[in-house]
Amino acid sequence: MPTVERLDHGGAVGRGLSFGLSGLAAQAAGTTALDYHAELRAVIDLAVLAEEHGLDAVWTCEHHFSEDGFLPAPLVVLGAIAERTERVTIGTDIMLAPMWDPVRLTEEAAVVDQLSSGRVVLGFGAGYRDAEFEGLGFRRADRVKRMVECIRVLREGWSGKPVEGLGVSRPGTALPITPLPYQDGGPPLWLGGFVEAAVRRARRLCDGYIAPQIGPGGLRKRIAWLHDEAPLDGFAVAMSIIAFVAAKDAWRTVRPGMALTEAQYRKWQQEAGDLPELQGKAWDAGATDDRPPAAVVVGTPADCIEMLRPFAEILAGLPGDGAGHLTARLTYPGIDPAANRESVRLFADEVVPALRELAHASRT
Repeated sequence: MPTVERLDHGGAVGRGLSFGLSGLAAQAAGTTALDYHAELRAVIDLAVLAEEHGLDAVWTCEHHFSEDGFLPAPLVVLGAIAERTERVTIGTDIMLAPMWDPVRLTEEAAVVDQLSSGRVVLGFGAGYRDAEFEGLGFRRADRVKRMVECIRVLREGWSGKPVEGLGVSRPGTALPITPLPYQDGGPPLWLGGFVEAAVRRARRLCDGYIAPQIGPGGLRKRIAWLHDEAPLDGFAVAMSIIAFVAAKDAWRTVRPGMALTEAQYRKWQQEAGDLPELQGKAWDAGATDDRPPAAVVVGTPADCIEMLRPFAEILAGLPGDGAGHLTARLTYPGIDPAANRESVRLFADEVVPALRELAHASRT
């Protein structure tokens, strides 16, 4: 048998501050098979573009029963991205762990980790849409219990030891889960959450935390909760933002696509009642034809650098040996594909280098 050389990828989602492209959801402005095809192919091409321009990670996500084709199979797409890239970390921000069979998730994630030579990070969320839980055969009330069980099976299955308590196996039955992942012990597990209990759960159970769209004060508060649970040495804190970068007319260009995606999220969140502070609040509050809402980062590279600077400095200054990661959704359905690609290029080529420099200066 030939010797297999172990490769270590050059992605930088680890110590220090790193940057990623998120929101690779394949949402389409139309509803035909060709619309979905074009968006899925675009996801792969955008991941390649992100790597070519020096970003550290690319992130898919997961939802079901959405007319716009929102990606329901994030690991399938990560497998395709793995074959077109060599360096970037590939991960989920987020996938809905409570809606997965734990064994199938353990197996499939290990396969993608092998195909990528150990570049996978799994970011989880509990989910909140009744339609998704019920349509997939689960109860929303069981989401935390199912997620905790899923994490248990992932950890034990990737250890190489047979796992007990799987499916409807008889008590005492232990089964091996193969293949083993490429990374020793398996891909890092990150957990998203808004409320305090979810944030603290991330520190107790996982290797990283994914913050939602919040301001600098909200991010600091959640970092304090994490640190209160345990020191952040070796722990990752990621911040997801909604952004778009253009040399000119950024808001006029992106407004239709951004409004489309945000309206979908707000509808789901309000139906679920999970985030009561969103009830009755318009996404575009404060926006005009020339000015985006305060909740998003839209503008020229210089504009975006200024708006993102506080987040970069917070994530670069995590207590202990924590790893900060700032990731941005930069592309949207229904707008010129060339504008989407330009948004990624400008973020990677102009915004990220400036933020790295500012974050470094704030620590020295």
